[in-house]
Amino acid sequence: MKLAATPPDARRLRAGLFAVLAALPLGAQTLPEKPAGPANPNGDDPVVLSPFTVQTSTDVGYEASESLAGTGLKSKLTDLGA
Repeated sequence: MKLAATPPDARRLRAGLFAVLAALPLGAQTLPEKPAGPANPNGDDPVVLSPFTVQTSTDVGYEASESLAGTGLKSKLTDLGA
């Protein structure tokens, strides 16, 4: 069985259709325009948070002090039997 050759017009039509469809997603790659106005339109004052502090008084390094294994409850390792 011999397949018929594709006419040149059909090839051009397919190539043109492919070029148009390939270019469509490129329109979605644009950035939105930035509004020209004040940064804070409500006029509210910015929120001031308290300083973040780290306390290491109970830090013992990478040693485990509690476990969920076995009992399914958060228990101190010193309270569990060996």
